[in-house]
Amino acid sequence: MGAIIALSIVLIFLVCFLSLVFGPIILLLKRISDDAGGTKLGWLYAAFFGLGVLSGPLASWLEGYAAALFAPNGVVSFGSAFGMAFGVAALCEESLKFAFLLPLALRSRRFKRYVRGVAFAAFVSMGFATIENVLYVVGYAAQDGFLSGGFQVAFFRSFTSLLGHFVFSVWMGYFLAIAVMGLRRGENLFQKRGGWRNLQPKDWRHLAKYLTLALAVPLGVHGLYDFFLMYAGVGGQFSGLSLITFIGFFILSVKIGFYLIDELKAKDFDIRKAKRDEKRDEFYRSVGRR
Repeated sequence: MGAIIALSIVLIFLVCFLSLVFGPIILLLKRISDDAGGTKLGWLYAAFFGLGVLSGPLASWLEGYAAALFAPNGVVSFGSAFGMAFGVAALCEESLKFAFLLPLALRSRRFKRYVRGVAFAAFVSMGFATIENVLYVVGYAAQDGFLSGGFQVAFFRSFTSLLGHFVFSVWMGYFLAIAVMGLRRGENLFQKRGGWRNLQPKDWRHLAKYLTLALAVPLGVHGLYDFFLMYAGVGGQFSGLSLITFIGFFILSVKIGFYLIDELKAKDFDIRKAKRDEKRDEFYRSVGRR
């Protein structure tokens, strides 16, 4: 009887935990799926996921060198937590994800809606988070054993890493969509061969501005996210406050993510409405000429 009760408690806990971890991701993906092509673009989303997986080991390699520069003694103080969060994790990971995302996104003929910018960035981030977690779990399991090391790391990172990278991807995809789709009334000029030659100086300024934001903003959000979490683990005077701040920052980031996705969907709706109105006017003009 006691074993059944214990098993029931474990199952209830796992259900609650999985709901907490994957609930926001499922809601955000549902928010973008209808306007992002859904299963029709499965192969393309798989390609972006694969690019994220490829970027993971390279980022891990770069982080080894960056950690020796910004936090050679590990995370033991305010300064080392700040250096590790911004100079190591955020800088290396967001830069690599952005570098792997941008070429395919710019050239994709399926980049015809604003919200697909978030979808592309999200799948790169999910691929990155997946391989990153695998590398962490394997490393700790080899060092301390699976139950004492690997399982604990998997449990902890399934919450902090997976959700975190998804939130960062919303910011990256939002500014990427504005950069690419905001050039000429929602047209992706990079879809056509040599289309970049038609860009005017103001177009290049527009691209430079929003592509910079597509990298800088998620880098900053990632840095703050990791800093609050890392400093909470230092055990200093303000570690408890840092943990509370982290929780509040995470909840706020998810709410902002919903808002940004809804804003992009509204832009897509306006474009589709304008195209329908244009076709209707053209039809009436052709009927009038008869």
